[in-house]
Amino acid sequence: MNNQNNYEKAEILYQEIENIYNTYLLTEKKQIKYAWILYDRGRNLADQCKNIESEKYSLEALKIFRELQCQSGIGWSLYSLSILMLNLEKNSLASDYSTEAYTLFSHLRDRSGMAWSRHILGRVAFRQKNYELAHNCYQENIKIWHESQNWSGIAFALEGFARLAAALDQPERSACLFGAAQFLHEDTQVFLPPADLAEHENSLAALQTQIDEATFTSAWNAGREMAEKSIGSSLPFMLNQQTRCQDNILLTQKLRKFLKP
Repeated sequence: MNNQNNYEKAEILYQEIENIYNTYLLTEKKQIKYAWILYDRGRNLADQCKNIESEKYSLEALKIFRELQCQSGIGWSLYSLSILMLNLEKNSLASDYSTEAYTLFSHLRDRSGMAWSRHILGRVAFRQKNYELAHNCYQENIKIWHESQNWSGIAFALEGFARLAAALDQPERSACLFGAAQFLHEDTQVFLPPADLAEHENSLAALQTQIDEATFTSAWNAGREMAEKSIGSSLPFMLNQQTRCQDNILLTQKLRKFLKP
């Protein structure tokens, strides 16, 4: 089943669940569960660039979470809204939402939330050509994902570094990082959402105007090879925690020279 079919199937399920919850929202616990459903539905729609519908569900989820003082829900709703504002190219609002989410996640010590909200801030900073801030955000991503062994998260961070390298006239390094990120996406089966594909494809197209095809292909394959040699095509799911940590350190060491500003 392709990604689009998965999104459509999820939307049908969200609609069925929403109809059920609407019939018996009696307790606070059930209201919180309902808010999480609204949040998930908003995220699903945002990933498909269905922005108007996404905003409706995300704001409703945030409203319920605030009323019930569910701090985690507030943080993730703010993060969802930051994605939505990024889709709409409302960069200042995206920055505000992601910064507020990051502050809340830091208070909650939610490392995953901190990493994802920081990732959005990094994307905003890159769009605004604040490359130092973008680098710092992606560097924090790498650190958190390293600690939590989140290989798919590392892939998203590497793509951020790849775009940054291209903007700084380092096309070979950019191609290498894009190749490593693509390998990790394939290995973890966690791919870019449809909403991000256009920006990704535009970045690759622009990169290929900076570098000849042979050099691009060589650097891309080198990045894939570095990632593959470090973790293996299926090792993220099979290795024990200690071995996975050692492999992640090896990957970081091999890519270290590509991650410098």
